[in-house]
Amino acid sequence: MADGQAQELAAVEVWFQIATASSLKIVSSRRPDSVGESGSYDPDGKATRLPYMLQAGVGHATMGTSMAKYLAIITYTAEGLKGLMDKGGTARVEASREFVAGAGGSLESFYFALGADDAYIVCDLPDNVAAAATAMSAAATGMVVNRMVALLTPEEVDQAAAARLSYRAPGS
Repeated sequence: MADGQAQELAAVEVWFQIATASSLKIVSSRRPDSVGESGSYDPDGKATRLPYMLQAGVGHATMGTSMAKYLAIITYTAEGLKGLMDKGGTARVEASREFVAGAGGSLESFYFALGADDAYIVCDLPDNVAAAATAMSAAATGMVVNRMVALLTPEEVDQAAAARLSYRAPGS
């Protein structure tokens, strides 16, 4: 077995031990429903079987679960625009693709825009921590100002609407 494979196997074993520990639960805003794709979970969300992707040795940043989708709204600073003009749009898209992949995600689309915002990026990221890390890392360069927006599917909105929570308005 190659060193890389042994390290990946060790990481998978550690993940499975953590996920199946009695005091821990899988915490994800998007727990997959398909057993073949995602593994098995008891009613409390505790993993009872390793996700299929990991059993197959495919290894994935999200450990076989579906990723959350985010919209990054980008405005370049004057220095950022100089860099964009110097290297071009295609290079910026490729740099963004590598940047998002470094956070364990993937770039779905990247569009430049006219108006108050300079670019719109739709990407898949493992979780809110990865989304915050990408937003903070990009902003820390001083080349961009960004807003990261979590996107919901129609099914997620349906689930939220079905919750029918009771809300007491201020002053009531």
